[in-house]
Parts: sequence; structure tokens; C-alpha cells
Amino acid sequence: MSRLEEIRARVEAAAPGPWFTDPSERCMIGGGDIQDINWTGPWIAETYTSDDSDFIAHAREDVPYLLSDLARVTAERDEALETLRGVRECIELFDHTAVYDLKSDLLAILEGDTE
Repeated sequence: MSRLEEIRARVEAAAPGPWFTDPSERCMIGGGDIQDINWTGPWIAETYTSDDSDFIAHAREDVPYLLSDLARVTAERDEALETLRGVRECIELFDHTAVYDLKSDLLAILEGDTE
């Protein structure tokens, strides 16, 4: 199992969110609906600082968001690599003089010279 698969498995196994910090004891983290007066959700953690509590409480939503964004960026990278492979194949079909001319033309376009 890859590290990302392990992280996804931990996300799936964790108590459902949202998680929150207890307003009266900034170092307690609970899960479920804090608006429910009869809240009976699980305590997730107890920390020494409010910064640690906030970090843990936000992790329930932050980690899935980051995993999703990583999947999106990875897909974009893979698509770009595939495009570059195609460009490389096309370049290999040209002789060196034609590639040099193409390079010059592309640089001119990038510099704004469209004549």
C-alpha cells in the first residue's frame, strides 16, 4: 500500500466530521454537530495548546481537500507529460535544420513577434 493509500485509509477510518474545538476548553476536539445541544459525538483528542487543537480539528476537512487537490494536480501533470511525449515524437521526425527553424518560430511567437 502506498503512503497516499495509507493516508486515504486513515481518512476513511476516522470519526466523521466536522470536527471542532470545544469553545470552553480550547484544547478538546470533538466530532459531529456542535450545534446539537445533546451532543454525544466522540472526543477526538485533547491537546495542550489551542493551536494544536485547531490543527487537529481542521485536519478532518483539510486532509481530504489536500488529497483531492493532489489528485487533480497529478492528473494535470500526467496530461502535460503525455503532451510532451507527443511533442518529442513530432520533433524526432524532423531533421535538425527543421527543428532549429521551428524553435526559432516558436521563440518568436512567445516573444510576441507574430509576423
